[in-house]
Amino acid sequence: MRLLHELRQRRLAQLGITTGLVAILVGLVMERLWSYQATAERYAVTYTVAALRQAVGLQLAEVVTGKGLAALAQLDGANPMALLDKPLPNYLGELTASSPETIPSYHWYFDSDSRMLVYRVHNTEAFHNGLGPPARIRLKVRLTYRDGNENGRFDPPSDTFQGLDLVPVEPYHWITAEEKRER
Repeated sequence: MRLLHELRQRRLAQLGITTGLVAILVGLVMERLWSYQATAERYAVTYTVAALRQAVGLQLAEVVTGKGLAALAQLDGANPMALLDKPLPNYLGELTASSPETIPSYHWYFDSDSRMLVYRVHNTEAFHNGLGPPARIRLKVRLTYRDGNENGRFDPPSDTFQGLDLVPVEPYHWITAEEKRER
């Protein structure tokens, strides 16, 4: 009887140790999976923004060579997704008065009211921008110039063109797995 009791206790101990090891391994796999998903999203967004900046640069060159500097004002606040040959599969189009909470994560849209391109972040634990929920990146095509005649709009030749770029409306930061562990 005593031997049977000892065998049960050993098996329970072995089961406890095995369960503990499996829990540790699952935790490690989940952390690694989170890291891979967050990294994939960060790279996809970074690549998309780089491609859109390149499209803005090409549009800038086309407008300047074809229509001249005066036509640059129309690019300020333009939808950069419209400059791509083919829209991204996760681009929802131009939306008005949209509530960011209603937009699915992993999706882009152009807010026609604010003239901003918006991306809804999925891996919110890997992202920070200070906007609060829902996590999103807001970008805008901005024309920069020195306003020589001080009228608040771009008027060549009195104003000096300085650049056209797709810029973040507010700074954002992707959090790495190491930063997450430190928190």
